[in-house]
Amino acid sequence: SGPNTGGKTVTLKILGLFALMVRGGLEPSCGEGSEMAFFPEIYADIGDAQDLARNLSSFSAHMTQMIELVRHAEAVGQGQERALVLLDEPVTSTDPAEGAALAEALLRRLASLGMKVVVTTHYNALKAMAQAAPGFLNASVGFDVTTLSPTYRVSVGMPGGSSAIEIAGRLGMDEAMLEEAVRLLHREDRALEQLLGDLQEKQRRLDESASRAAVLKDEAARAARDAAEIRSRLETS
Repeated sequence: SGPNTGGKTVTLKILGLFALMVRGGLEPSCGEGSEMAFFPEIYADIGDAQDLARNLSSFSAHMTQMIELVRHAEAVGQGQERALVLLDEPVTSTDPAEGAALAEALLRRLASLGMKVVVTTHYNALKAMAQAAPGFLNASVGFDVTTLSPTYRVSVGMPGGSSAIEIAGRLGMDEAMLEEAVRLLHREDRALEQLLGDLQEKQRRLDESASRAAVLKDEAARAARDAAEIRSRLETS
């Protein structure tokens, strides 16, 4: 989860691309020590699949694909345990409450079938489920509201906020409209977004502190090696 333009879909596509590269015997471009599972089958629902010729709205098109996926997975059964499913904001373009409920039911069913599912979402209900339900895990993408640019950093274990009002303001929306939006926003939802924003800022600071600590550790190790070399030369001279 995370704000629009934060890199959620990019992350999803990279994961799918890496999975396909591993299947094809190609080495993904990733950091040393990284691991990537082998998935015999990969399913993806990314982008808008509406089709007016078939009387399919955005919602209907996506739901049709999800229904077919579940039917296929149930027919195959346990053989799908190593399948990877990539879903970009499932069950949208409908009532948010009903959409969130349908999305949660869908994810729980796919998980019960043993499929490995990666999903992007703005639904707070799904973030809450991932935080509480066994077998699910939250992750968020970073976004710099000041520069309106994604950081392309993924934080595992923490949900991300949508930051829609902040981004709209940075893009130039009228201040009066922004204030009206804040007023209309449910108090509890706004409190949750603020909490998520604070958590992301704390995580950013922790990451910066960890990076500085790693640099200092390397410098200390080099200093220790240099001291050992000097001591060795002094002892032999």
